[in-house]
Amino acid sequence: MTEINIPLNKLKIILLSIVSLAFVIFGAFMSIKPEIFASARYPKNVIFIVGIVAVIFFGITTFFIFKKTISKEPRLIINDMGIIDNSNAINLGLITWEDITGVKLIKVNSNKFVIIEIHNPEKYIERCKNAILKKAIKANQRVYGSPLSITLHSLKIKPLELVSLIDKQIEERKK
Repeated sequence: MTEINIPLNKLKIILLSIVSLAFVIFGAFMSIKPEIFASARYPKNVIFIVGIVAVIFFGITTFFIFKKTISKEPRLIINDMGIIDNSNAINLGLITWEDITGVKLIKVNSNKFVIIEIHNPEKYIERCKNAILKKAIKANQRVYGSPLSITLHSLKIKPLELVSLIDKQIEERKK
């Protein structure tokens, strides 16, 4: 098998970064001029705090989106050894074909994900060193039956095409 590199969909990421940056600007404006947005229900101090939280949250989000955009690294690599998923914040390294038992496409709200079904989820959960991300993949395990999911919104491939590609590789290895 030749290595397949699936790149980032830069147009989607650029649009996402513009929206995120707009929230940073709006949050800054709320913090600088809270009296414009204040009312009996939402006093100035509440507006100020919401503005600060928006600047921090969307500022960090904008930073990571920008970092992802300038990276030359493929978002998803499929090769003879397995799958390397760099499509989201949880990069657990190589997912070997020996561990993969199946693949399924799920939709959560308007976001599509590919769930990689595996024999030994604990192996991959233990690879995650970040406590917050580890909780997230444990939640994936409970809800979807696997800690491993590929985020599709940032990839330059159609969801069913990716599922078909992975299914084909799984079937070839069963022979």
